[in-house]
Amino acid sequence: MTTDYKVLWGLKTQLANISCESNNTNCVKYLADFTRTMITQGKTDIAARCFRLAEKAFIKGDKTVKSVISTIFLYSLCITIATHNCENLLPDTLKEELRNVEKIMNIERNENIDEQ
Repeated sequence: MTTDYKVLWGLKTQLANISCESNNTNCVKYLADFTRTMITQGKTDIAARCFRLAEKAFIKGDKTVKSVISTIFLYSLCITIATHNCENLLPDTLKEELRNVEKIMNIERNENIDEQ
């Protein structure tokens, strides 16, 4: 197992235990940073797995977890996602949430996210 997959496995374990009682931001910040690194290094298979982990936490999480995934994970990655044209790696739920984040940030796209 490569180092990247070991990191991913550790993040998966941390995200499985995420709840509104715990400090969610550190784990999600680390996931965002790790995902950004994988995207910039061209490791799209691992980046796609990161997005799926975030989606799973987003879907299963309470209101606080959804907010953390949206405001920390997607917010910090939206520019990286756009500049590396990797919207296709996002699961549908996160694509929709990314659109919401972009609206809040007043980011206008020239193309539709699904046309990629």
